[in-house]
Amino acid sequence: MGRPPPGPRPRRPRLGRPRPAGRGQDPRPPGGPAGGQPRADPALHPGPGREPQVRLRPADPPGQPPGHPEQLHHPLARRRADPQQPLLPDRPHAPLLHPGPARPQAHRDGDAPHRPDPERPAQAQHPLPRLGQRGRHRAQGDLVRGRLLPLQLRGPAHRGGLGAGLRLHGLQLRLRALPPVQMNDTTPLMVGLEGPRADRKAVHLLKETGAASVLLLARNIESPAQVRGLTRELEQRLGRRLIFAIDHEGGWVLRFMSGLTAFPGNAALGKAGDPALARKTGQRMAEELGAIGINLNLAPVLDVLGPKYNPGIHIRSFGQDPALVSRMGAAFICGQQGHRVAACAKHFPGKGAARKDAHLTLPLIPCSKREMSRHLAPFKAAVKAGVASIMSSHAVYPALDPSKAPSTFSKPIITGLLRGSLGFKGAAISDDLCMGAVTESRSIPEAALDAYLAGHDLLIIAHVPEAMFETAELLKTAVADGRIAARRWRESLARLEGLLEFHPKSGPSPKPDEALALKVARMAVEVANKGAVPLPLLLQGQKVAVLWPSFKEVRERFTFEGGPEAPLKRLKARLSRWPAKLSFVPTPIVSEASAKAALEAAKKADITLFFCFEAMRFPGQKRALDALQKAVPERLVACLLRNPWDRELLKSCVTAIHAYGYRDCQVKALLEAIRQ
Repeated sequence: MGRPPPGPRPRRPRLGRPRPAGRGQDPRPPGGPAGGQPRADPALHPGPGREPQVRLRPADPPGQPPGHPEQLHHPLARRRADPQQPLLPDRPHAPLLHPGPARPQAHRDGDAPHRPDPERPAQAQHPLPRLGQRGRHRAQGDLVRGRLLPLQLRGPAHRGGLGAGLRLHGLQLRLRALPPVQMNDTTPLMVGLEGPRADRKAVHLLKETGAASVLLLARNIESPAQVRGLTRELEQRLGRRLIFAIDHEGGWVLRFMSGLTAFPGNAALGKAGDPALARKTGQRMAEELGAIGINLNLAPVLDVLGPKYNPGIHIRSFGQDPALVSRMGAAFICGQQGHRVAACAKHFPGKGAARKDAHLTLPLIPCSKREMSRHLAPFKAAVKAGVASIMSSHAVYPALDPSKAPSTFSKPIITGLLRGSLGFKGAAISDDLCMGAVTESRSIPEAALDAYLAGHDLLIIAHVPEAMFETAELLKTAVADGRIAARRWRESLARLEGLLEFHPKSGPSPKPDEALALKVARMAVEVANKGAVPLPLLLQGQKVAVLWPSFKEVRERFTFEGGPEAPLKRLKARLSRWPAKLSFVPTPIVSEASAKAALEAAKKADITLFFCFEAMRFPGQKRALDALQKAVPERLVACLLRNPWDRELLKSCVTAIHAYGYRDCQVKALLEAIRQ
């Protein structure tokens, strides 16, 4: 062996009884900075008017300059220290014990660093941390004979860092925790990823922004197994837990093409009117989502519909009766949260009376305070049922905020009404800040800051990665310059920790419950208008023209089970058993294509089944409906798939039937009612 280099041999530190004359000083022996005083550190000298902080850290390793980055420990190891109290127990040479009896023992010579046990899985040795932490319950601690040992944190530190204790030589030492304003750890953002893989780009986005949550969209989903792998890999690569959220309302809003039950949606549930069915639906959704790692479902919609057509809500709502919406919503929430998936009631304070779609522009809700009480009733019921989160709406409510600020940016609505009057203690979530109602008046980062200052805890940015990075930096700056108070930040992180308490059971995905979905769909079918064609149909070889919407035109906007072409294939298979001569013709939805082919087929047929996909919204469907009503009104059966309000466009002689949705189970129930 070679001889050691010349010079004094560095002394190992000894942790023991603090010096009586200098409590609060660095307990290291001489060999560090002159006079044995603590090194200059921004945490120790924060400036006038601020309380000093103390870092628990080892001495300088040989050959490293003072303040080497490897000595900077976990953020939760920083503590406010009382100058009159010792930093360590008043016992000579008291070592820090390993937390828990199952921890591996130290190396016998005391010099070797702790190494993971190769026989134990990584998850068992290093559990994923909570929000704002790098370790879930443990952080790297102090030095014992030149070796880092784990420091065990106890108490509510894992819930937002509001307090912690150190386990020292079998004693519980309580210390006041610093505000966990660690911007490089967690920010109150829910972001959308660009693809279905936990690739370098996705991990970089989450690391740089510190986003607390990921919103899974259709572009991120291929199958339940793929989503399960995505959620696990993201958490493993980041080393922390995430809130995985999804819009899984059923009916109109659905992200999975297969693998999960495609439920009819709220309008069908409301028409069925049975809270037990709503509870079972919420329960089944939670079982299926939880199995693939999703712990927050942005449902149910609790908007109470007004008497007129609402383009952004309609079949997403349980109905027009506040009592019915309250009962069904509370039952759905209890069913879902009872199976460990958090629910989100939306869109507070209610936008059922909107006449515009917030995805495109900002709606104005001209309701009085008395009228708004109808819309607030379901949210009061949700709070009473213990809903974990509430999402606000992008709309203006002059009766609730005379400044006419959109509720997203209204402190009187979010902080005053939601927190104060309703007493809501859970997480307040903004709607997507990329929607037209927001971007037409301000940038996404500015909107995010304004929404946070209004009282939100989680800000959704589903698109535009550049805006995600800019928003994260803007929030950091706002915390640094005091626009966002540290206490406010702590409270938000604590509420987000509450969402992580909804930790669903892992396991194999259950098979889709098609029987439950079909039961709801059958209870929702109704004849909207008794016209010239009686129902059910008595077919005996008649010619039937079947006009089906071309879903290819809206494949980027809506999700269809099995893809946009699959619904027509299933329809043909079911109608093949009818005793009739069938012809199938597609009709345009959004394109400028002519409905001439559909009109010619209808003229040659004895009966025309026109499956209408919201004529009030889509011009292609409106042109086809107008042409058919003009040419063959007494031989026309309008099957209203998406919007029951299309009945207002029909002549009295046109037979109309609707199922409050266009999921496969609803189409099946509709055909059963047309020909029993």
